[in-house]
Amino acid sequence: MGIDYGSVRIGIALSDPLQIISRPYKVIPNTGEKTFSEIKKIIKSLKYGFKKSKYSGGLTKKLLI
Repeated sequence: MGIDYGSVRIGIALSDPLQIISRPYKVIPNTGEKTFSEIKKIIKSLKYGFKKSKYSGGLTKKLLI
């Protein structure tokens, strides 16, 4: 599961079972506390669940186009 955090919207992406490629899943509005409960609902609703995995994060400083 990938989370693309933005000040207005948050994008959620899910990977395939082999964790080779991810695809967009849902975009939710960033409304503070409600946002975290929405992400929690998404995690609970997924059929295959989550196993322990490595986590990483980053902050985009400049978009190269």
